[in-house]
Amino acid sequence: MAERFRQVVPGAWTTPRIRQHDVAKKRGNIGVRVMFPSSHDLTLENYDLGGREILLKLLEDGNKVLIVSKPYPEVVRRICDEFAQYHHLIQFRFTITAMDNAILLFWEPGAPPYEERKTALAYAYTAGFETSVSAEPMLDASRIDELIDDLSPFITHSLWIGKLNPRIPVQIDPTNEAETAELARVKAGQTDDSIREIYLRHRNNALIRWKGSIKDVVGLERAPRPGMDI
Repeated sequence: MAERFRQVVPGAWTTPRIRQHDVAKKRGNIGVRVMFPSSHDLTLENYDLGGREILLKLLEDGNKVLIVSKPYPEVVRRICDEFAQYHHLIQFRFTITAMDNAILLFWEPGAPPYEERKTALAYAYTAGFETSVSAEPMLDASRIDELIDDLSPFITHSLWIGKLNPRIPVQIDPTNEAETAELARVKAGQTDDSIREIYLRHRNNALIRWKGSIKDVVGLERAPRPGMDI
């Protein structure tokens, strides 16, 4: 996405650039839950170079913060330890879209493997923070039941399930058989019949929340406005 919108030169999206003017500015109480970060993830590098300062300002001004991340355990440990007094204002939402590390590596290059994400989730839960998981997009429908069972003991708030968004461009080389096969595998697990079966198995699970892409298939009403489901 950074390359598509010409925010970086091709191949440079993994190199962080700290916007010091955004780090330095005042925050105030925004009045609604703030998602942080919104356009990047939290690594040890950008956490130390500005992420921690921004998070501190948000919390000192009384904002409720939804920390969204494909989590690195060390970053989550730092947040939990350094912001323990603000635990009542923080909810973690960790993106965990599959259990198979080969799948995660293909779709989320550079992000932590499954075991590290689960470790981060368990640490935040044990530290007394509100926790949630996003399995959107659901990248391995064949193991979604196993993922739910494996992560549920460490979730206090919700586990969101959603389909691959067709409006987001997927960088698949149509001449690459392995890549086209991987995209076909994900889509095969997200047919209407497959989604209905998953919904029927888990519709009575109080932790499970359904994204709009699922609601459209199973006949549930969408939230009146984006963000109201959180």
